[in-house]
Amino acid sequence: MQIGGYDRDVRQRCNGLEAIQITWLSGTRTPKHNHHSHGWVWVLKGRVFEVRNGRKTYFGEGDAFLEV
Repeated sequence: MQIGGYDRDVRQRCNGLEAIQITWLSGTRTPKHNHHSHGWVWVLKGRVFEVRNGRKTYFGEGDAFLEV
């Protein structure tokens, strides 16, 4: 397991919005944190999960969700 093992690439900036591509290495995790913003997440490949209010939710290829 790695902590912080990812690449972050800003693909587009326009009118105060950013499109960011994040590539996580398999098994990577982050400590509990907050971005203090809202954003859409679209899973292009693989699977990711988030824990919110003690509940773990998985998202797979093609899934999209709002990160609040």
